[in-house]
Amino acid sequence: MIKQLINDIALDKIKLSQALTRTKLIQNKVKNDTLKNWLKKELEGYEFEDKFLPNYRRVYSEINLIAQFPGGQETKLPITLPEEAEEQDIEFLKFHKIHESITIIEIQLSENDTNKSYINLPSRLIDSLSLLLPKALMIQVKMGGGTLQGFREMNNILYNNVIEQTKQKLLDTLIELDNEFPDLEDEYKISEENTNKLQNIVTNNIYGGTNPMNIALGENVTQSGNTINLIEQKTEELKSYGVEEEEIIELKEIIKKDSNDKSKLSKNVLGWLGKVSASISAKGLYEHIPQITEFVQNLI
Repeated sequence: MIKQLINDIALDKIKLSQALTRTKLIQNKVKNDTLKNWLKKELEGYEFEDKFLPNYRRVYSEINLIAQFPGGQETKLPITLPEEAEEQDIEFLKFHKIHESITIIEIQLSENDTNKSYINLPSRLIDSLSLLLPKALMIQVKMGGGTLQGFREMNNILYNNVIEQTKQKLLDTLIELDNEFPDLEDEYKISEENTNKLQNIVTNNIYGGTNPMNIALGENVTQSGNTINLIEQKTEELKSYGVEEEEIIELKEIIKKDSNDKSKLSKNVLGWLGKVSASISAKGLYEHIPQITEFVQNLI
């Protein structure tokens, strides 16, 4: 199953939405909640305020306001934010977040034979944005019988990039799973060791960043005292992510005991991260896994 799926994805024999759907069968075999929830987001769409919306789904796309007059005349209206405007307002005007599912993006691209797409803004948002226009300009628009329309202009290469980046995440995850568990379909057994290995494969490939295998490498390996102090400073933050106090103590012990052995430290920290990630997923707090992974990567 997994080998054929890898081949079909790599050779573009199937759509990405089909590949994601078929991966559900693999997820059902390995019972990994991180993979399950990622597949759900990609196939059903992301929530509006999802903190872990991939960076490539945040794209530059300014809002345009147009005054349309009788006879077909159109005038582009400049939107000027006040100097005290908040950063989130500036972000909203200049950038667009692509929350749509992979299926919708694929359909949109297949039905659009141009290089650009246009996202029409709802009337309520247009009314709010009109308050940022000079009053004198709005008076001229009304006197001329004009109406306001708003839209974002999107280059379709940005949508194609979402497809490609997601495809690579999926492909890398499946390839590494196949390498680690070559008989996954027939021989995979749910055990603590396998769960930890699988969790790290999924987390690393889906969320990106440095491979956890490398977190113990570098010149600061012997600075276990400073590292433990950093863990102590961040204890409450880790607890807010769902990490238990016993697990934090365990991490300190690993750092203290294995700091002079890079290979052993790497292996044990990797094991700790995998076990904690599995525990976090079981609690339904999978969205905190990238934060925990990043924290561990920055320890040493």
